[in-house]
Amino acid sequence: MIRVKRPPVTDAIAKALSKHGRLTKMSEIEAALWFYANEAPEPRDPMPTKPIKAPEYKVYKDDAVKRQLDSMFGGHCAYCESRYEHVVKMDVEHYRPKGAVIESDGSKTTPGYYWLASTWENLLPSCNLCNRAGTHRLMHVDGSTIATKGKANYFPLPPGSVRAAKKGDEVKEDPLLLDPCNPAHDPKAHLLFRSDGLVEPRDSPEERAMPRGLATIDTCALDRSTLVEIRRVDATRLRDAMAGILRADRLSLQYPDDEIAQEQRLEEEAELTALLPQLNFRALSHELLDQFKLVRDGVTAYYEAERNWRVDKSGANETSLLVAATAIVQLHASAGLHQSFIAELLKVARVPLGPISS
Repeated sequence: MIRVKRPPVTDAIAKALSKHGRLTKMSEIEAALWFYANEAPEPRDPMPTKPIKAPEYKVYKDDAVKRQLDSMFGGHCAYCESRYEHVVKMDVEHYRPKGAVIESDGSKTTPGYYWLASTWENLLPSCNLCNRAGTHRLMHVDGSTIATKGKANYFPLPPGSVRAAKKGDEVKEDPLLLDPCNPAHDPKAHLLFRSDGLVEPRDSPEERAMPRGLATIDTCALDRSTLVEIRRVDATRLRDAMAGILRADRLSLQYPDDEIAQEQRLEEEAELTALLPQLNFRALSHELLDQFKLVRDGVTAYYEAERNWRVDKSGANETSLLVAATAIVQLHASAGLHQSFIAELLKVARVPLGPISS
């Protein structure tokens, strides 16, 4: 999950979401507010009749809405980031459920956030595995699996919170489920994606204060085994491309006047750049790229210090090499859940994680 800026509602979307029903002669929001909250619409001639049943929510599925949501997220599910376009049709997901809400104890609250059923700010694009109820196998860090259900009508709030029951009260809520379009929600502060495909709540001040990462993983089954497996494929492709760059870096630094070595480094960098748009999982890519940049900077400093030391084994050059080597060890030691990934890259780079020798 990555942060995405929601564009303002367009005229086409506003028109679609406010479309009057052929029989009701009013919009779905107007009908829902009148039916559930006894809030009549603005007077008009002729004045429609108060509905005797809840509206059938349909306008949120309008093509104009779908096109804009698809464009916003580049064809990715807002929650798990899978590309749905080649497999299934996009679901238009209600961040706050429209019909009912399943509480943490399994009970159901109805009617849900009916006043937001056709509100632009409450709509997200989703794959059907994240959006719909269904049984998934989850993969845990220890390799075990358990069954769970998808998001459906779940919308977790912190313990002791009062759930909104009428229009306007939702602004008083502090949801646990991450909203990638909410400026106050930063998915990167709450979710950590690993090179083995697993996702975990990030050990951060934000997550400790409000466990949105944990709630989002649980609610949307972001650790379902099939998702972990395809994330691992992306991570492997990234690691291989990064390894190619590190090998080329070593040659280009060893042979700075060799044009072929310099060209190879540029080619490897271009391959990584070309690979990124092909990958499904942008949050995972950003996570591993951040780690790669740290490794590459540290390795480059080590290569340069080693080259200087090989030419002139003076005390100053030996100290510089020791400083660079120590920085690499510290980088690995402080990598937390990315230690194994960094170790793999350092092995390719042929940089020691222990004492150096002449």
